[in-house]
Amino acid sequence: MSCVPNTEHEAKLASQANLVGAQMGFTKEQLALFREPSDWQFQRNLDLMRSMTEDECDACYNLIFLEYEDDDGPIVDDFRERAGSPDLLVWSNNKSAKQWFFCEVKSLNDHLGPAQVAWIKESWDQIDGRFLLLLLDS
Repeated sequence: MSCVPNTEHEAKLASQANLVGAQMGFTKEQLALFREPSDWQFQRNLDLMRSMTEDECDACYNLIFLEYEDDDGPIVDDFRERAGSPDLLVWSNNKSAKQWFFCEVKSLNDHLGPAQVAWIKESWDQIDGRFLLLLLDS
C-alpha cells in the first residue's frame, strides 16, 4: 500500500464523503465535519511523504502492519499491528529536514519484550538504524 497522497485519492475521499452525506441527509456543516478526519489523514500522509521517500514510507508501513496473502495476492491489515512494532513513528513536517524515526516508550521499570527485540533486529537495515528507546523517569 502506498503512502503517497494524490489528487485522485483526495477526489475519492470527497466523493465517498458526499455520497454518505447525501444518503444520511447531512447538512453542509455536518458533511464538513464528516470529511474532516479524511482531510486530516490526507494532510498527515502528505507531511510524512515530505519527510520520507516513497520507498521509505512503504517500507515503514509494511514494518508496522501485518501482511498476509490470499488468492489475489498480498493484503495489509491496517487494523492489526505487527508484533513488536514500536509505539511511535515520528517525523518532522519540515520539508528540508527529512527526519524520521521509530520510538519505543518505556518506564524505567520496563524493558523490551522478545517480540520487540525481534522486530528491531529484523527491521534494523530497513529503517537504517532510525530507532529511539525513550525511557521515562516517572
